[in-house]
Amino acid sequence: MTHTPGPWEWQDQEDGTWWLMHIDADNDGYIILEANGCPDDPDKTAIEALPDLLEACEAFELMTWNEAYKMMPKVIGLINAALKKARG
Repeated sequence: MTHTPGPWEWQDQEDGTWWLMHIDADNDGYIILEANGCPDDPDKTAIEALPDLLEACEAFELMTWNEAYKMMPKVIGLINAALKKARG
């Protein structure tokens, strides 16, 4: 099973619901999640960062000990960028 790729963004709807949307390269979007009411800002930013966090974890998981030395700067960069995004 695969997840919906990022980027994800929240959109406020006229009826008070919030949609977590995936917007693709053609600027087409589809709903990933619908929330009743506005999620708190820290929750919104953390949820939007989930694809980035998953990418960083998968990059770390794929490293072998032999690759760790040359891959570590890239993986640490992915992790730091994802954490910064998640924390807002």
